[in-house]
Amino acid sequence: MRRYAVLWMIGLAASSAWAQQATPPAQPPASATSDPSSKAVVAMESPQAGDYWYYQVRDEITGKITATRANVVTEVSAKDISV
Repeated sequence: MRRYAVLWMIGLAASSAWAQQATPPAQPPASATSDPSSKAVVAMESPQAGDYWYYQVRDEITGKITATRANVVTEVSAKDISV
């Protein structure tokens, strides 16, 4: 009978540890997020004719590549970028 009581207490302790909520990650102070000077500015190069990039389309279940698409910039104007 004592074995069952010990097993029951171990099971109770283990299950209560699983049921506890995880602590949320610490958030930065509001002053750090509202300061616009603290955000890094990343310069982006202007697009040029001949720039390219590839997309691979994969099957969600098998992960096999079903299509590959290549996009090439053909013309750049002040208002439009033709691909």
